[in-house]
Amino acid sequence: SMVVVASSGLVGRFLHGRLHAGLHGRQLSLAELKVEAASTMAEAAPWLHASDTLRSELDRYTRDCDAVARAGLTRPLALCMLGWRGRRTLVRCRAALRNAAPTPSRPGARGVESLLELLLGAQRAAAQFRAFERLLALWHVAHIPLVFILFLSAIAHVVAVHMY
Repeated sequence: SMVVVASSGLVGRFLHGRLHAGLHGRQLSLAELKVEAASTMAEAAPWLHASDTLRSELDRYTRDCDAVARAGLTRPLALCMLGWRGRRTLVRCRAALRNAAPTPSRPGARGVESLLELLLGAQRAAAQFRAFERLLALWHVAHIPLVFILFLSAIAHVVAVHMY
């Protein structure tokens, strides 16, 4: 019982970390995540208009994120694979950036690579937000009874040891 509760606690801590930001545990909102993604997209706009490959890769990843967000928990494999798809998209975007020539409006690719990482991370977080929110709610339903079972078994154990 103790191992099950401890394991469940680790899962809950992971889910809690996905939904709360900062030291004080302020809950993120889906709107904040979408605003972050949109502002990062606006910063990378000069590069997006220059490279069709870059734009198509980001559009494909955005469509994937939207599909995962709509599906929620009904497609768990797609939810889990979103991070891997983001890394693959980042590699393809870096290759497209290397092929695009710098101009005065697009000085260098270094800064835009970090913007792309932020953009893909914000899109992934926004897509996974509702699923993790639902998983945390389901986790509470399972974890709370497990804690009570552990508590009752500990009391029974102590009583049984002192009776014999």
